[in-house]
Amino acid sequence: MREVKEESGIDALVVHPLGEVDYFFRKSGGGLIHKTVYHFLLEATSDRLGGPNWEVSEARWVDINQADDLLTYAKDKDVVAMALTELRRRYPEFSDGQPTGGDNKSNATA
Repeated sequence: MREVKEESGIDALVVHPLGEVDYFFRKSGGGLIHKTVYHFLLEATSDRLGGPNWEVSEARWVDINQADDLLTYAKDKDVVAMALTELRRRYPEFSDGQPTGGDNKSNATA
C-alpha cells in the first residue's frame, strides 16, 4: 500500500488481488532488470490525488470505461478487464461500468 500512497497520493484498502505482470527493462548502464507488478482491486479511503513526481506524470480519476483508451499495454488493459469483472461479481447492480441504482459505494474509477 506504500506504493499506492507514494505514486497516487490516495489511501486505499485491498478488496481483491488481480494478478501480476512481469516485464524487463534496461537500466541506463545497460543492465537488464526484471520487475514484477502486483495488481489489486482497491477501495479508496481518500479521494485526494497527489501531484506528479519522478514515477508518475499524472494522477486522475477516470471512468473505468475510459481506461482502455488511456492505456498503452495489453497487459494493463487485461488488468482493468479483470477489475471490471470482479466489480460486476461483487456488485450485481454494477453494469457496463456504471451503477444502476442503490447506494453504490464502489466508484467506477481507476
